[in-house]
Amino acid sequence: MRIAVVSDDGVTIAAHFGRAGKYLVFETRDGVIQAEETLDKPTRHGAGHGAGHEHAAGHDAGHDAGHDAGQEAGHGSGRGHGGADAHRAMLDPIRGCDAVLAGGMGRGMQGHLKAAGIEAVLTAPGPAREAVVRWLAGDLQHDARRVH
Repeated sequence: MRIAVVSDDGVTIAAHFGRAGKYLVFETRDGVIQAEETLDKPTRHGAGHGAGHEHAAGHDAGHDAGHDAGQEAGHGSGRGHGGADAHRAMLDPIRGCDAVLAGGMGRGMQGHLKAAGIEAVLTAPGPAREAVVRWLAGDLQHDARRVH
């Protein structure tokens, strides 16, 4: 089984899937981590605004305010975050993984993961390796409140 974790520092789970810069990919067998590799994650939301992801000035403040007010700001289809092409580009390095752990993500990305056959597991940011071990043991539950 292959499990990806989004991370900024290569150690902890990133708070937001789209803004993370790396994937930690864990190869597991019989519930035990066998190997780990770090991969660059293309098209980061909110950090450098990669290809196909440009925002107007002030977008992030309005975007965050929209989330606070319970508005979806186009997340259902990936609008406002580079669209489906940006989401597919973010998925390319982890195709073949069975699950991805993140601190949070939008509905659009969650839908793209599901379509790719990758289970999205949202949890509080913390040590990545520990979270993978807990998930493999059945001790880490998906927190649907972290979808925005």
